[in-house]
Amino acid sequence: MKRSGSIVIEQPAGAVFAFLAAVGNETSWRDSVTGSGYVGGGAAAAGTAGYTEVSMGGKQVRMDWRIRSFEPGRHVSWQLTGGPWRGGGAYTVRPLNDGTEVTADLEVRLSGALRLLEPVLGFQLGRGLRADLARLRRLLVVPAN
Repeated sequence: MKRSGSIVIEQPAGAVFAFLAAVGNETSWRDSVTGSGYVGGGAAAAGTAGYTEVSMGGKQVRMDWRIRSFEPGRHVSWQLTGGPWRGGGAYTVRPLNDGTEVTADLEVRLSGALRLLEPVLGFQLGRGLRADLARLRRLLVVPAN
């Protein structure tokens, strides 16, 4: 299951990327995320390990991951290394004349009998991604006075 979404945020690209790279910020804009961080207090870089804890159906699930690629100010991608499924994702930030375009890509791979749930879970993944990006935009856009 692959899902992608983009939004435009009226903030400088550097500030938007810095917010995304501080993985602990996920709890403020990703609805199901209850905790997230870099293992050992590290910083974002290729090879850095991290974790994300999500609430799913009243249960806490921990997903471990490792940053695959990191281009400061522009792009970060990660690969899941532990948890109930496989996959990964990426955030790409692109400066625009009047703001920043953020593209989020997610991939979740199920195995065995769980593959039968992919149509329903794929729909929920896409809907959740769109809602999370909308929250990110609302959080980062400062209203004009």
